[in-house]
Amino acid sequence: MSLQPGPILAAFFEALPRYEYLGPLGRGAMGVVLKARDRALDETIAIKLLWDSLGADQRELLARFKGELSLNRRIKHRNVCRIHDYGVVGEISYLTMEYVEGRTLAALLDEEGTLLPGRALPILRQIAEGAHAAHAAGVVHRDLKPANVMLGDDGHVSILDFGLAKREGAGVTNLGFTVGTPHYVSPEQAQGLALDGRSDIYAIGVIAFELFTGKPPFDGPSPLAVTRMHVDDLVPVEKLRPKVPPELLAIVLRCLRKDPTARYATAAELAEQLATLSRTWGIKDPGAAAPQVRRPTGQTDVSTDVRLAIVTPSAKDPDTPSDLEFDLESSVSEPLSSTGAAALPDRPAERTSLVARRQPVVIVVDDEPAVRAIIREHLRLVGCTIIEVGSAERLLELLTDNDADLVLLDVNLPGMDGFDAVRIVHSQQKFQKLPVIMMSSYHDRSRSAFAHQAGAEDFLQKPLDIGSLVAKVTRLLEGRGFTLVPQV
Repeated sequence: MSLQPGPILAAFFEALPRYEYLGPLGRGAMGVVLKARDRALDETIAIKLLWDSLGADQRELLARFKGELSLNRRIKHRNVCRIHDYGVVGEISYLTMEYVEGRTLAALLDEEGTLLPGRALPILRQIAEGAHAAHAAGVVHRDLKPANVMLGDDGHVSILDFGLAKREGAGVTNLGFTVGTPHYVSPEQAQGLALDGRSDIYAIGVIAFELFTGKPPFDGPSPLAVTRMHVDDLVPVEKLRPKVPPELLAIVLRCLRKDPTARYATAAELAEQLATLSRTWGIKDPGAAAPQVRRPTGQTDVSTDVRLAIVTPSAKDPDTPSDLEFDLESSVSEPLSSTGAAALPDRPAERTSLVARRQPVVIVVDDEPAVRAIIREHLRLVGCTIIEVGSAERLLELLTDNDADLVLLDVNLPGMDGFDAVRIVHSQQKFQKLPVIMMSSYHDRSRSAFAHQAGAEDFLQKPLDIGSLVAKVTRLLEGRGFTLVPQV
């Protein structure tokens, strides 16, 4: 049956005037999916259709749809797509469900190939949280895969297609064959054994493997060969190691253990591990709970005020911190020259070192303009030229056409995080020795270790001690041959 409007579809929507056909969405595990408008509710929905040409008895199809609806209604969670109703029109069985604007994770992988860890973590966490909600309702999905994960334009994840879902303890169908998609089935699922939520956790591990490498861990000449590989073959860890940091690699490999008892006991435990790692790496994940960060006295929230207090040594007593406020309304970013490089003012003629004849260029990467402004003003005072950017992606763009002498890089950035950024920068021969100082507002000792592991020269906690920052920058730049001259 074609997804394009035709006599059969026309007859279907004529029999159900409540729904207006808006176009095709694709094919699911059990049929085709259409976009439609519910005239009664005046909202966009999705409709999944099945017809007897798929080779199943009409009563069986209806029973499976009814079962999918029954199981789905037991699950109430923001990361699970809701099913509204089911019915039959002529020879066509149908389900109406929530419409999610966006694309499947499979479509995203087809377009981009792989995802960086910082982008994949929030997606995996949401899949785990949706799976946990299903497991808490006694439901095992049994067919988790990128094609059944919808990614909204805002990054929100919805798990689709509970057509193969069963209550915990189910393994094989009543016909005795293994269900699920071969590339994503757990070893126990491949053997037709009883299943619980840990089978879905294995599938999440397979999805993670595919997000980072572009392919599932196992592939073979036939579906049966692939399912046997899940039972017998070792996970090809070498495909993950160059791309996945050790702390994330450990999580993925635990999900992919052959023995269900060696995996995470619950999807909630997996979700918490992923959320903790997101916080540790400074990844912005709005849906994950974040620890409260104590602000020192005098520091205001930059989201509600354009003035920011940064801890800096007092002129009267260098051992006593005080609050220095800077008015952002008068601040501007460092302009770029016509060639894209930072505009470098002329230095005094008596300078003999080629490096010392210009001001050192420092790139400040932080998504908070207030923080960038404070750093800019203080580093200008010691003779640095500052370029400001708000994301890691913009930093990488700048470095393709510009030289830099030092980078100040926040961990917690939109999109790519600082850890991934410094690894990419240092992977380029031209910038292997470019010093990077990383910054983070999360107070976690392990974050400093991660920063050094990623290749950072130093690590600073926020709120910034400006005196310490200036001293560290000065030391690193002087080590590169610069003589910093305070600007009056």
